[in-house]
Amino acid sequence: MIFGQGISTEGELLDEGVRLGVVQRSGAWYKLNLSPDLSNEGQQGGDLATLNDTPFAQGREKAKTYLQEHPEVAAQLEAQIRELSKPARRDGGESKETDAAQAAEPESAQE
Repeated sequence: MIFGQGISTEGELLDEGVRLGVVQRSGAWYKLNLSPDLSNEGQQGGDLATLNDTPFAQGREKAKTYLQEHPEVAAQLEAQIRELSKPARRDGGESKETDAAQAAEPESAQE
């Protein structure tokens, strides 16, 4: 939370990215680890894949500022995080949306 602004979207992207391995943190340095199939999706100009394994910011605040100044990088990071965060379906396929009724079932009824 940032006083007067609320939840920092860029901060959340960094936190989730580190947790899922999409962003690597080495000391104070941050670098991207985007998958090749998503790193070029829907971008306009530049090659986001060249950012992979290259430190893009030193320190959390500078990393957040970088994502604010480069919305295309933030969008690709968010897309990668969303892809990795999709829940798996019971039949082993990929889920397109979360089934609220299934999530509401007690754990013993799901087995």
